Amino acid sequence: MLILEELAKSINGLLAETNFPHERTFIKLSTRSPKDSAMGSPFMRQLLIKQMEDLPTSIDQLNYENNIMQRFIRCIPTSMTYENGHEALNIMCRSERVDTDLKRWIKYPDSFPMNIVLREFDNELTPEMEFRGFVHNNTLTAVSQYYTLAYYPQLKENQDELINCITSYYEEIVDKIPIDNYIIDFVVNPSGVKVIELNPWATTTGAALFEWSKDRSILIGDSNFEFRLVEEPEANVLGSIYPEYQDLINGVVRELGKDRTVVSSWCALI
Repeated sequence: MLILEELAKSINGLLAETNFPHERTFIKLSTRSPKDSAMGSPFMRQLLIKQMEDLPTSIDQLNYENNIMQRFIRCIPTSMTYENGHEALNIMCRSERVDTDLKRWIKYPDSFPMNIVLREFDNELTPEMEFRGFVHNNTLTAVSQYYTLAYYPQLKENQDELINCITSYYEEIVDKIPIDNYIIDFVVNPSGVKVIELNPWATTTGAALFEWSKDRSILIGDSNFEFRLVEEPEANVLGSIYPEYQDLINGVVRELGKDRTVVSSWCALI
């Protein structure tokens, strides 16, 4: 515990030095964020209550659940921000993603670097405007909606513009990236396109709306470029997330008097 206390102090010191303009900072490992535990945290619940306050209930069940999923997803990026090192480490220590990555690093310490990374949080970021790109031999071969459990009609309406924005921006930055094959996450903000992060070109990296085996010819550039979006709301979409997140959502909608159904079945996709 003394080690964690010293680490928390080090993080607090770095936060003071960086002087980021916002109160909360995005903190993660070099490999992954503690998204799994952050999404079930008390802070996530606070965010969700605020998002659900004007949830419409006089709509059909399909759009009701899609609306809830949109609001849940909207909370995810902010849920992974922290005011101080103690808060960040508390979430990290509860994360299976962090635990898995640290154990892998301890077993293979020379295979990849491991650090705690502090990044300024972009308050412009809207998760429905996040996209996952696939780059093979320095060519952007495919792009997918990043959060695949919600339908956003505005994405389909603006698909051509989104493709143009993302592909044009990629052409501007491709020469600055010193590797040939990778996964690149973009966000399209009102101020323009930005890169969120790069991920390894590996089947262990999530393929969003693509599949590594089925869509291999597309991803390696042997077939034409594809841009994929969720085309319609998914039935029983709330049954596609972990039970702890279902419980969180159900608790919030009941507390606000917005509940219409209880979700029970599940297969984890977030």
